[in-house]
Amino acid sequence: MSLMLKLYLFLALTAVGLSQPGGYVAGQNAIGSGMENCVELVRNRLYMYWTLESDQSGNQIADIVLEGRLPDGATENYYLSYGYAKEGARGSEMTGGTAILGGLVNGECFGYDYYLQTILECDYSLGFGACPTYVSNGKNDGTTMVEMVACEKKGNVLAVRMRKPLGVDIDGLPGTAWPADDSRYAMYAMGRVGAGSSIAQPDALLHTVETPQRPGLKLALDQPQTECLASSPLGLVVTDAAAAAASPPPAADVVATPDAIVPPSPVSAVEASPSVLPVDAFDGEAERDDDDDDDDDDDRSEAEGEADHDDDDHDHDDDDDDDDDGEASAVVQQAAADAAKVSMIPLKCVMTINGEQMNFQTCTDVTTVGSNFNIAWNLTMDPNDPGVTIMTMGMNASINNQYVSVGFPSKKNSMVDAAAMILSSTSTIGTSLKQYYMTGYDESDVDISSEGANVLDIVPPFGPENDGMVSGLFTVSLPYSFSSVQSAMQGQRRRRLFQSSASPLSAYNLIFAAGDVRSDGSLKEHYDDGAGDVNLAIALVSDGFSISNDITVVQNEGAKVAHQVLSAIGWGILVPLGVIGARAKNQLQAPKWYNAHRYIMAFGYLLGLVGFGLGFAINKSWDTLYTVHRDLGVTITVLATVQVLALLWKPKPGTTLRKIWGPYHMWVGRCTTLLALANIYYGMFGMGEENVDTWAWAVYSACLALIVILGLVSEYREFLLRKEQALATQSKTMEEGQFKTAPPLDGIKDEKDPGSSGSSMDGVSSP
Repeated sequence: MSLMLKLYLFLALTAVGLSQPGGYVAGQNAIGSGMENCVELVRNRLYMYWTLESDQSGNQIADIVLEGRLPDGATENYYLSYGYAKEGARGSEMTGGTAILGGLVNGECFGYDYYLQTILECDYSLGFGACPTYVSNGKNDGTTMVEMVACEKKGNVLAVRMRKPLGVDIDGLPGTAWPADDSRYAMYAMGRVGAGSSIAQPDALLHTVETPQRPGLKLALDQPQTECLASSPLGLVVTDAAAAAASPPPAADVVATPDAIVPPSPVSAVEASPSVLPVDAFDGEAERDDDDDDDDDDDRSEAEGEADHDDDDHDHDDDDDDDDDGEASAVVQQAAADAAKVSMIPLKCVMTINGEQMNFQTCTDVTTVGSNFNIAWNLTMDPNDPGVTIMTMGMNASINNQYVSVGFPSKKNSMVDAAAMILSSTSTIGTSLKQYYMTGYDESDVDISSEGANVLDIVPPFGPENDGMVSGLFTVSLPYSFSSVQSAMQGQRRRRLFQSSASPLSAYNLIFAAGDVRSDGSLKEHYDDGAGDVNLAIALVSDGFSISNDITVVQNEGAKVAHQVLSAIGWGILVPLGVIGARAKNQLQAPKWYNAHRYIMAFGYLLGLVGFGLGFAINKSWDTLYTVHRDLGVTITVLATVQVLALLWKPKPGTTLRKIWGPYHMWVGRCTTLLALANIYYGMFGMGEENVDTWAWAVYSACLALIVILGLVSEYREFLLRKEQALATQSKTMEEGQFKTAPPLDGIKDEKDPGSSGSSMDGVSSP
């Protein structure tokens, strides 16, 4: 009996594994009990389980378990989070959203509601940033709406269980209620917690995994999600369904009760993409894991032997029958849990290169380009040149008579004057990986060349494999000091969340493309393209895990140039000239001024309309980073269209409507023209990297200056002509007035006439 109790106490203490604040203690498997839904948020990395309940007031409560894989088993400062973007967000945007965030601080558990006021980590002294809600609402009482139920850590897997009310705003923070449906975009993240923080004030640092903002995640909590409910993907959270599926028939001397949760059988590896496989990057770690498994086997053998010994004692001790049955049941359950425990090898980035698997520090999916396109890379120091960083990058994709490319642009997001590594595969020639240089957009502008990037080595590509995947590897020297990159990334953890790093490799611009290959191996124009700033430097701290990226569809450069030219000519030159034509009524005889105004305006409107349409062709989407420019363009186009339609429905002269229509048409036209000019300059100066070159805005400004001068001269001439007309009209009116008041001719007599009478001063006889 004493051996049984000792073994039970030892296993129970081992199962707890860590201390938790607030009296929360997670028993074996209790953390997954009662869960009715499960989704895989990040492949083989982050899972969420939940069930919906109601409290005594009838409010819906979400009982949520977040289960995530840590960088390693020694990690004691980490967090998992799930939440919702603010109402009206166009994707899984962090700023303005709310989230539940739970994890470990120096091995102790915490869990709070967070209000994501900004993308900066929480400054508790100022109450600003991504903070617990008791900081954001100013109460500072250490309490939030989230109830921390339990947390548990086993090996390199962490699970946190929290309860969150739905449909209720956080006190003092209106608009923060979580929906039960998918009316808002959902978001998730996981990352490290500052070791210097505390349970009361956890310091959530830069998350290494997050939801891509576009297109965003939609997840309805009130809809059944059972894709991983009956399994235990990471081996820690065991739901009732998974326990039932894995429960063996009860042994003769063990009574299975409804409350007993039996752990599953060992979990098989989840199938991963070719770029991310569940393998260990270091043989030493694998050997240690194997040794741990052997020790576990020994422990299980000893436990089984001791259980048998105690069972024999139990057969001879009828008085302790009930106690022994209970203890035996607990030992069997714990032994089954130990048998089910698998060595949680961290998920590493690995590719098959030249027939052999190669591990990388980090990797990412290029989801917007090609099919199953992935890149992975390592950063190392060049012992011969401390001023550079050596990057070894692997790339693979499903390609059949196709190619994918990674480019190094000289100008952000542009393929002009950019180097590219192009991986191709054809059924006639085979696979190849070569360096190209691009001087333009046409096929003839893409040539094999060593220009544009210092590529040190290229490994012949491997494949295609059974799934059509082809892999290649190249090494390139980047002109940035490895020591500065390394120190910048190490310091990143001590800086504010998302605060820009001193290293340019933290936001290194890359371009991507995919296209078809002809039978002779020549490349066709790409059908997919993308570009974005990739955090290459995070490879030094990412522990071999896959990261997210902001690679988006690259802009259509041809459409962009046409949009700029046509909009500038249509809205910015012809429309102002049309306004001048409408003001030149005295300089151009009717209907010349009217025709000049009408034809110039119509041509300008048509060019502007085409330019407006091309603006959406740049990104091939309504969505854009430059919403002000887009919305002004929509407003200008609508007003101009109304002006055109107003000409078709012009009231007749002399009517009351015509008296209203005239000023309306004149002032709407003036406002539209001024808005168009303002938007043109906004497009040239207010769009960051998309600003036009100096010569372009200088040429347009010169043309506009000439138009303004022409308008001023025309207005001055109009002023003079109107003045002359006014004087002529006045003179004519005076003459007509004198004619009407003059006496008849027979009333005028010669002053020398002796028969005359009256004054000789005015020569007019008296009436």
